[in-house]
Amino acid sequence: MVAGTTFVVSIAAFYSYQVVRELILDNLKKNALLEMQRGADNIDQWLASKKIEAYTSANSPTFRTMDWSMVRPFLKSKELRSPDFFFFAMINPDGSYYPG
Repeated sequence: MVAGTTFVVSIAAFYSYQVVRELILDNLKKNALLEMQRGADNIDQWLASKKIEAYTSANSPTFRTMDWSMVRPFLKSKELRSPDFFFFAMINPDGSYYPG
């Protein structure tokens, strides 16, 4: 009788463990996916803001002159003020460029 009860309790404990383990793993997977999606959203927002900033700079009256002697100081000041940008350059339609 004791052996039978021990066997039944052991089987019940094993299956309870399996159920709880699966629930915990599912919860961890959902949390990891949610965290990844939040990170991706943050990166998307950051990239969008940098794209707007680059577009605004490229369409400024100073930059639109395409005169390197005027554009270079503008790019240098932009580079110093914006730690998110590593490098600025002015690139002509023919592929030639002036590094910032």
